[in-house]
Amino acid sequence: MGSRDPRVDAYLEPLPDPDGLITAGHTNTTARTIGFREGDPIAREALLAFLRRLIADNRAGGWRAIAKRG
Repeated sequence: MGSRDPRVDAYLEPLPDPDGLITAGHTNTTARTIGFREGDPIAREALLAFLRRLIADNRAGGWRAIAKRG
């Protein structure tokens, strides 16, 4: 991790990203990245909603368990 810029790496099934938060990994099967540089504006509410969904999915057993349940 050579970057000093904040980023979130998420290993998950594709989540809806209507606000365009995901900056890398669009074609990956499970990995997505949300990256930003110091001073960049952050869509706080959109990021919080995305992270809440990620946490909820994780607490529900993760993307593999969710996918099995359909």
